[in-house]
Amino acid sequence: MAFCYAKLNKVNLEVWHLHFHPSVSFLFGGRLLTMPPSSHSRRRRSIVDDDQSSNSYADEAPTKSGDVESVKRDNSDDSYQNLRKHFTARNLFLYLGLTFVIMMFLIGGFITLAMYLSQNIEYVDLTEACEDIFGKSDNHLAAEKHATEAYEELNATKAILDTKGPYDIPALLTFNHPDLVLSGDDVGVDQYLPTNIYPYHYSVKLRIHMPVNDNDKFKVSGQVRIEFNVTETSKRIYFNIRNINILKANDWKFRKLTVEKGAHSEVRYVEVPEVMKVGTKYFIDLNFTSHADSGMEGIYLSRYLDSSGRVHYTASTQFESMNARRLFPCLDEPYYRSSFTFVVEHPPSYDAYSNMPNMSRTLVEGGQFAQTTFAPLPNSPTYILALLITDDYAVRSTKTKDGTEIRMLARNEFIDDTKIALESAVDALEWFNKNFQIKYSLPKLDIAGIYSFEAGAMENYGLTTYRETCLFLNTKYSTSENEVSSRTVIIHEFLHQWFGNLVTPLDWSQTFMSEGFARFFEKYALSAITGGKEAYSMELAKNIVPIMLIDAKPVHPNDYVFDSALELRHNFDGITYNRAAAVFNMIRGIVGDDIFFAALRSYLSANKNGHAHWRKLAHALQKLSNPIMDRRWSLGTAWPIPIWYRVSSDPDKLKFVMTEPGKDLIITVAHEDDLIFVNSENHGFYIVNYEGQLFDKVRDALIRFDFLDDAVTRFQVDACPLFLTGAVSPLRYYESLNVFYKAKKLVAPPAKHCQETINDFVKDSDIGTLFREHLLELLRDKNEPEMHDRISSVATNFYLDMAEQFEIEQFVSELSCKNNPWTCTAEESHKFENHVLSCQPNDQTANCVRLKPAERALAYCQGIKTQNKKYYDHLVKLFISSRNPFEDTKLMEGLTCAQDSTIISKLFTLITTQNDHINKADRLRHFYSLYGSNPKLVRQLFIRNVNQILNDFPSSANGFLKTALISKTETDYLEVVQLLHDNHALRNRFAHVFRDILNDSRYFIEIKQKIAPKVIQYFKEVHEAKVIAAASNPELCETFGSCI
Repeated sequence: MAFCYAKLNKVNLEVWHLHFHPSVSFLFGGRLLTMPPSSHSRRRRSIVDDDQSSNSYADEAPTKSGDVESVKRDNSDDSYQNLRKHFTARNLFLYLGLTFVIMMFLIGGFITLAMYLSQNIEYVDLTEACEDIFGKSDNHLAAEKHATEAYEELNATKAILDTKGPYDIPALLTFNHPDLVLSGDDVGVDQYLPTNIYPYHYSVKLRIHMPVNDNDKFKVSGQVRIEFNVTETSKRIYFNIRNINILKANDWKFRKLTVEKGAHSEVRYVEVPEVMKVGTKYFIDLNFTSHADSGMEGIYLSRYLDSSGRVHYTASTQFESMNARRLFPCLDEPYYRSSFTFVVEHPPSYDAYSNMPNMSRTLVEGGQFAQTTFAPLPNSPTYILALLITDDYAVRSTKTKDGTEIRMLARNEFIDDTKIALESAVDALEWFNKNFQIKYSLPKLDIAGIYSFEAGAMENYGLTTYRETCLFLNTKYSTSENEVSSRTVIIHEFLHQWFGNLVTPLDWSQTFMSEGFARFFEKYALSAITGGKEAYSMELAKNIVPIMLIDAKPVHPNDYVFDSALELRHNFDGITYNRAAAVFNMIRGIVGDDIFFAALRSYLSANKNGHAHWRKLAHALQKLSNPIMDRRWSLGTAWPIPIWYRVSSDPDKLKFVMTEPGKDLIITVAHEDDLIFVNSENHGFYIVNYEGQLFDKVRDALIRFDFLDDAVTRFQVDACPLFLTGAVSPLRYYESLNVFYKAKKLVAPPAKHCQETINDFVKDSDIGTLFREHLLELLRDKNEPEMHDRISSVATNFYLDMAEQFEIEQFVSELSCKNNPWTCTAEESHKFENHVLSCQPNDQTANCVRLKPAERALAYCQGIKTQNKKYYDHLVKLFISSRNPFEDTKLMEGLTCAQDSTIISKLFTLITTQNDHINKADRLRHFYSLYGSNPKLVRQLFIRNVNQILNDFPSSANGFLKTALISKTETDYLEVVQLLHDNHALRNRFAHVFRDILNDSRYFIEIKQKIAPKVIQYFKEVHEAKVIAAASNPELCETFGSCI
């Protein structure tokens, strides 16, 4: 990979001429400008020319005779005599002296010039020009871009770095290229394995000691045979391990091998006595012991109590992204796809499940162990392997129309609450089979609920795993929102059986090709199965404001090369999921559903049991949609922008045009007063800015048209980021919200998402209460029945509507309590006294609390806020005795509303230390709740204990750090800077996380400084106007709260 940086002094640009043929592209502020070739351009030389530089321009120096060799011969006789004549001692001394003077003069000039440039240098992005000369590495486009930006920022922050104080830390950590900040044994070391071998089969035998009869030992040992083909002549066999001891290693001739450490800490290799030949098959045998992690990666243990108080254990695996290496030695990258056979020995009181059906179960070693043998798993990467060993699971089974078995694996006492999830699974698998026209490839597909599971769910081939709250549904303890979440998460993981499992990312830079499609199909497939698919783009757009706000910050591109396992985990984020989903929906809008699905089928079929890459999908799209999706779409740099629009004089007619990169788009309309509604179908992932008075004209026109629901939604979606960036004033933005509200066309989700951000800016200001009251006024009516169907003229999805309604209701309840805390506390305390205290600790709270599930968390919280010790003690007893995962969460969220510092400290210790009282999967959520109620104290406690917390829970480090340390004030920001200055080990270990923390903090503080004063001034003026109006009508005083 070659980098090229062109450094130009901006002041003296006319002196430094750099010309490239045929053109040079500059990227200024995100705008691509193209300069025509100069008449002074020197003839461009190719790489071949450079290799022959001695005579590259010989043909450009003409001679009269045209015979260079004859000239050389004519002068050869005199050359020797002339040399003797001039080559005297005196002349030699003069020549050497003159040469020395000239060289010193030149060196001094170069040094002076370099010093001058180093102080005045500014960087101009000549990436396009450099690529024109040196070419581009297809596999590292994103890394190249980030390295360029990081290099530029290095120069810009040089003065800060020279201070040698704590303020050099934020400058360092805003570098976009991680290698510039990370340090440690593995930094700069390629974590990927050499490709000299390719495994085709693993035979894995494991012995797993589970806790039995008060014996709490959990140990794993085993043997693995790795069979492989040789792709490059070599004597070394590389593989990955982490927290594994290799006891014995043999080759295919059963010769003992020595295991050596590779350059990366998780790489090992053995060297065989003879050179392995290309195209020949070999194998190695490895015996090992694995050290189970206390976290939730690799293979780990969950402990829980049933309703009778009996202790149960479950051993389960979570291998994504690179954690199969924690269980057994393997080539643990998505690039390597192999077949697998698993034989698992475990206590006879436990049952074992894996990706494939079990073929046999026999007792071994006199009945001390049961040996379960599973059918071979076909071609798969390591990260989607799975094992589950449990002593308390029931099984429910059903089949799809084509005979595929779908099984539900869940705790015995909750198995009857999984009926809806199992039915949803059947619907999802049948829909994907039909629409992809590639049948799900394994004989069964399991759905397993895991008590302690950090991820929401995991797509393991044939054995998908979930948090229990994704599967257990019962009106006694779950809500309508839980049902929608269950349906969408099952669709998400089932989609992965094609995008991810059947076709696997070539490497982790292509993760968005799996997760983006999974996020896209969550609601698309749900709408297609249960109704309302036509409104999908509008449903997607209504909830896209948060990802737009994330995308406005410094973030990684979709196609990004990750430098470490920690950074890889950290980047399973909204960009990888939501932005990719929005881009795929935009492509669907361009080509239409028929071509889109035809391209997906072609892509899946062509790459079945192979690897995913964006270019492969682009190729499939281009074949079917040419010239709509032409070759430019595969570049990933400057894409054409698709524009959907309608014109006010003919709004029934939808028009579409694809813009050329770097060129203006001019649209001709029939009438001078015509308005253009851009992105009217909500397909495009971009923001449309109607400047000045045009904003008001478009808004008012949309109010008049009853059928442009998508355009109405999009206008309100785009208004939020325009407002937050200052392109639209507070007066214009809030006037628009009021206009849409009065016309009953206000779209609640984007209004809610945007105002939540504004509330963070102004909640502690003089107008905090006024702001929340205005927001309540906008959203409260959305709870009334006549507003339930909102604005859409096409059928929307019932389940998505239900979830949206529930979310708005919860938000309104919370806002009401914040604005009227005394009234709210009194009401909720009454509920607590009458409906919670009557529930005894020996009862299951979900059954005895006589409140709706959606009401409980608020009642618990407000009861605790009264600081009534009786309430607190009672809630603690209920939490300790609870066996329901939904109720556990609500009870702990109630406890975290405590205001007493001693209680907060106790809760902090409970949540942030390893113990059996807290489900480790819920630890981060409880920490978030505690921080939300008591940010200052919890932040200080976290900073004091940060090293211990991150050492105990490394897989949750990203969540802990971001929750506690993203700063809303400059004082808090500088506190994080000082922490990093004082704690180099922390900075180096989690630099990629702190880079985002500081960038997010800066973004928030800058937006707050820019927007908050204007919002505060706006609401003060509005309030003053209402007060003046109220003075002439005393009845209004009660409404507005004050009079003069």
